[in-house]
Amino acid sequence: MQASVADFRIYHGALTAENITALVERKKMSRLTTLIATTCCFTFAMTASAAEWQWSVPDGNARVFLWIPPDCSRVRGVVLANHNMIEQGILEHATMRKTLTELGFAEVWAVPKLEQSFDFHKGAAEHFQKVMDSLAAESGYQELAAAPVVTLGHSASATWPWNFAAWNPGRTICVLSVHGDAPQTKLTGYGGPNVDWGDHNIDGVPS
Repeated sequence: MQASVADFRIYHGALTAENITALVERKKMSRLTTLIATTCCFTFAMTASAAEWQWSVPDGNARVFLWIPPDCSRVRGVVLANHNMIEQGILEHATMRKTLTELGFAEVWAVPKLEQSFDFHKGAAEHFQKVMDSLAAESGYQELAAAPVVTLGHSASATWPWNFAAWNPGRTICVLSVHGDAPQTKLTGYGGPNVDWGDHNIDGVPS
């Protein structure tokens, strides 16, 4: 810890053990105050620039957030994502939201997640529909309950978008598996066994 000549002059040249201890404590408090002030400023800046999510609903231990473009009279589609790593940055990016505004598309973001693998044999589809019904009721945009979906996932959360599409290709606009995997791969992003599609497929679904 450094101290200036001016600091020592406070003690009129009396560099006793007591004075040196007081000086060290003073410097510690100065650094702590600076750290707190910097943290508060950073937090304020982050809050001030945080992207808007107008509605949210609880989902067990998770929370699901909804953004709809301002002045949107009717939602034409939804980009759906879990929270993993870069999904939030994609969803909140100005270019993304500008494009979705032009399309009349909403965003739904589940924190920490809606489904890890989206195993439609084990209630994932019913869970998804329940959440969409809740968001439709909360926001007043009833069309959300049946809106077509763009599935988005990155890395460990990049497998479920394919499985969602296999469950209901007719409701899937496209699949965005970012730095992810291939459909029905054994090397899933989350490291577990993949969902057995049975006679399901994603024929005709862009990705």
